[in-house]
Amino acid sequence: MTTEPYASGRRVFWIVDNGASHRNWAAAKRLNDAHPNAHMVHLPVHASWLNQVVRHEVA
Repeated sequence: MTTEPYASGRRVFWIVDNGASHRNWAAAKRLNDAHPNAHMVHLPVHASWLNQVVRHEVA
């Protein structure tokens, strides 16, 4: 977030799955407090593309 184009971006979207470390509103608030232009977007619980990638790699 300190390098371009993120530092000067009006809005930066962080797309995350529903892992325990970023699952709740507190995580989104921490991100927004540290970087006001950042917005955390949570994927649906059962439709995470990150989980699909992990499943595909393991299979």
